[in-house]
Amino acid sequence: MSTSRNQQREHQRSLMIKSQTYQYFTLFLHNQALPSLNACETVEDLHSLSGKLVRYDCMIQDMYEEEYFMSVLLPTQSSQNSETLSKSTQHSSNSQPGLPLFYKYYTELTQDQIINYETQSIDQQFAQERGNLLGISVPNMNQWLAQEPEKRAKTCLIKVYDENVRSFKLNDNLTVIGILEFNKRQSEDEEMKNVSGGDDDYDPMARTGIPNEQNIPHLHVITFRKDLILNNNQLLKRSQVNNMTLNNYSQDLKEAREKLKAILKMILEGDQVASEFTLLNIISKAHTRKDGFILGNISTNLCGISSLRSKYLNRLLEKILPHSMYLPLSLENLEEKRLSPKKNYDTNSLEPGLLQMVDNTFVVIDETLMKEGKVKENGVMNIKALATLIEQQVVQYDFMYSQIDMPINAGVIVLSEGRSMFKNTLQVVIKPEEGKDLDENKLNQIINDEDLLNQLRRYILVTNSFADVTLQDYHIPEDVSEYAQNIFIETRKNEQQNFGEVKTNADTFHALLTLARLISISDGEIALSMTNYEKARTLDQQRLSRIPQKSK
Repeated sequence: MSTSRNQQREHQRSLMIKSQTYQYFTLFLHNQALPSLNACETVEDLHSLSGKLVRYDCMIQDMYEEEYFMSVLLPTQSSQNSETLSKSTQHSSNSQPGLPLFYKYYTELTQDQIINYETQSIDQQFAQERGNLLGISVPNMNQWLAQEPEKRAKTCLIKVYDENVRSFKLNDNLTVIGILEFNKRQSEDEEMKNVSGGDDDYDPMARTGIPNEQNIPHLHVITFRKDLILNNNQLLKRSQVNNMTLNNYSQDLKEAREKLKAILKMILEGDQVASEFTLLNIISKAHTRKDGFILGNISTNLCGISSLRSKYLNRLLEKILPHSMYLPLSLENLEEKRLSPKKNYDTNSLEPGLLQMVDNTFVVIDETLMKEGKVKENGVMNIKALATLIEQQVVQYDFMYSQIDMPINAGVIVLSEGRSMFKNTLQVVIKPEEGKDLDENKLNQIINDEDLLNQLRRYILVTNSFADVTLQDYHIPEDVSEYAQNIFIETRKNEQQNFGEVKTNADTFHALLTLARLISISDGEIALSMTNYEKARTLDQQRLSRIPQKSK
């Protein structure tokens, strides 16, 4: 019994040492200045890094079935001492005649090796499983966050091992460290065709079900981190914030808020209300999902904005947000672009759409370019996809026989000259202030002021990007909750008496609480006050008063 306990303790100690060693090794690797796959621009660059330790920043764009492979290939009994074996192994850098081959791809084996090693039977002790992920360069990452500019997007097949095989999902934002393998050869498929018996219909994808596998680099994962670029950015690391950050830096946040609002007012013709709603839209983020009900985010329609001012607003957002996407809506774009990803079963690939993006991507929908005309089938599908994103915070994936909704946290603002086609937004009609012409020279100076931009970036990081940490203690005091509920009841009663119908419902009440929450957060406060609740009521009343009423 004592021996058994000692063995158990020794086993647990061994596991602990293994875990600690791996954690130390992982931390060590992530602090190294490794060559970057993202920086490779030519095939020669890829060949130069093949077999070396590299770093790759990516989003998971597609996922394939796991595959079994042999970590060790043993020589057949008949070939142990044969001359053929000697010839077949002399080209392998990690083997000698009669010795096993380690971690070799079947696709890399010569015909002699296939004959002289146990490739037809499976020895269970050497059978292992690995996952296959398709990585692409992180889409919509703004330049200030990117560690290095990329001339074009990079694609890589990511091989994951051990317990990490099922640790990922579509659209995860990853930094991967591993061994790069790139052996693209013109003769490779021809060689495999000969090995397979000369079948004229030979298809390389048939081996694994992975499209274009032979032509893209493979990365064998040693370690990875999710959202590392954002969490480890040089302005404010995720590890530097906590639930007291808003309280500790409330004065700095208030100062940044006022500066951001002043810039927005310059762009939005001096309009205080429109600037306030835009600021709140920028920092809003869904925090609760239950039974299709979503709380935390607001999507506004800035109505009455010109195309030029739209471009300046987008430029500002690109300068201060980690990830953003500009969608200029025209009849041509609606018809020609694909927004929703679509599964192609013929190629076994998920064809990407523009809305396949990482969490916390801010989407700017610009309708100021829209002209009159008929929206055709693909355009209608794209409009529906955007409406679904706004209302449900999901992106619909087309799997031919079914639609799959992928949850996402994405801020959305719609810019239009008249009322937007997206009715599920908060319409904010811009009311220009006299004499507020667009000062482009001054705006350009502001948008290129790095010290100011860094202050605004930190503000966004605290109030939005790291909100799951900084806002975890946000609450509504009991007296404020009671006050808000009493006003809600009183409002409904007055509407019934004065108009004969009740317009205020649970949805409008929750929307008002969300607005009040955002006002508090934007000011660096984690408790809702009666003052901020009243600010929210006033702000929304001002918004509603600008919307033209339909005549009965």
